Amino acid sequence: MATVLRYALREGSLDGHLEGLACEAIQPAVRATAAQALIDGYATWPSGWTWRWVNKPMGFRRRETTYSKRALEHPADRARLIEVSARDRSAIVRRVAASSIIQYELEPDAAHKMAVVMMTDKSPSVRERAEFFLKRAAS
Repeated sequence: MATVLRYALREGSLDGHLEGLACEAIQPAVRATAAQALIDGYATWPSGWTWRWVNKPMGFRRRETTYSKRALEHPADRARLIEVSARDRSAIVRRVAASSIIQYELEPDAAHKMAVVMMTDKSPSVRERAEFFLKRAAS
């Protein structure tokens, strides 16, 4: 369903419902996809593929997916969405929140508070992202 949502976001008809999907969808991947789109402020979807050279003299190349993106019509409060996603019951959604704390400039006190809470998360990937943020903020 998350893939279906990603393709459906090519058009703006679901933009107004993304916040509800990010908080209330049954499938964690759908909540994560909706939260990521709202936090980023744009929707992405696979649009094809291209070749990337691994070793050009030897002729080794790899096929990579290319993505298109579209700005959302209804922007959301990024800090509030990150905070709500950080408290989600699914690790995939909490991972989106942890990555967003690293990627976007939030109020330092609020971001630090969220990262400290994420340090006790049961998911190793969430803990690693929180630890990275705290180390980077300390330096």
